[in-house]
Amino acid sequence: MTKNPILDELHATRERLLAESGGTVTGLLDRLRADQAASKRPVFKPANHAMQRSGGGDVSAGGESTPATR
Repeated sequence: MTKNPILDELHATRERLLAESGGTVTGLLDRLRADQAASKRPVFKPANHAMQRSGGGDVSAGGESTPATR
């Protein structure tokens, strides 16, 4: 292992979590999602709004804003 005990602990924890979840990242994600749902803690869900530039031009519309649209 490394000479960094923090990294060693992180790697060991990652290996333990993967092993407890069937050895796959998919299994780990499923487990974490289930743990999160069971916790009943609120989950942040960002609003799905188009990003706006400070001048008011819609960035997600696919075009650059022009002086006429600012």
